[in-house]
Amino acid sequence: MKRVVQCALITAAAAGLFVGLRSLPDTECGFLHYDPPVVDGDGIEYCGDDQPVFIEVGSLQYPVDFKIKPDRQEITTGESVKVVLEVSAKGGDPLSPMDLAITHTELMHVLVVDPSREDYHHVHPEPIGESGQWEFTFTPNRPGAYQVFAEFVPNRTKQVVIASGNIDVQGEATTKTPEALPSGYVAELVVEPKTPATNQESRLQLKLSRADGEAAVLEPVMGAYAHLVAFDETVSGFAHLHPKYTGREKDVAPQLEFVLNTHIPGDYRIWAQVKVDGQERFMPFNVRVN
Repeated sequence: MKRVVQCALITAAAAGLFVGLRSLPDTECGFLHYDPPVVDGDGIEYCGDDQPVFIEVGSLQYPVDFKIKPDRQEITTGESVKVVLEVSAKGGDPLSPMDLAITHTELMHVLVVDPSREDYHHVHPEPIGESGQWEFTFTPNRPGAYQVFAEFVPNRTKQVVIASGNIDVQGEATTKTPEALPSGYVAELVVEPKTPATNQESRLQLKLSRADGEAAVLEPVMGAYAHLVAFDETVSGFAHLHPKYTGREKDVAPQLEFVLNTHIPGDYRIWAQVKVDGQERFMPFNVRVN
């Protein structure tokens, strides 16, 4: 009888430990990448710079069910809309916060972009309890079918999953654009080679400076000093790029280096996201790929 009780206690303890560990979010995203991330003196991880490939989402099959539910049927430019995402394993259970790993400081990254690629939003939806529903708000500024890409990593598989859908927007284009750099700041994206070729890595250098010669100070955003997101002409997918460590991130005129590789030729819109003066800023650049 004593042995039975001991076995029961050990089993209960093991089960409790499993549940407890499963409830802890994975705060590192190194498991997604081939090389261990470089960590600088400020604790910034240069994680994910080894995944420069453009992902054509429509050509891939991810094991999830995904529904997009705006708070109303008719959505108009210039008006804020609340969106609920329903996310579940294919034909199975809803994916709650406990089911997802933290990657680049967030459980889920959602990229929202209009067909012209002039209006871009990077948002992080909040979970609605354990229901598998996630909500966010955004204000569309252009008419058309906005593409919505949700990027996340289930704890069970440790593999990136991308779900996508669209939101139809009516009305006229507004003059509002994503938050730009403050006056006096200068941003440049240098591409080498100048016209990249498909299926070959190209080097992207994001340079930031101030016209008055003072230091252009970059603050961390999502665990990095900058993020680039590249969309092709038809918005069939995206490349979510993270910087390599160069040691020039905190120069008076910071320089950040990225790598891009895509199999689709055409004109790309690349949105750079940084944080300056406590505010997240967005800068668009155009790159031709032959």
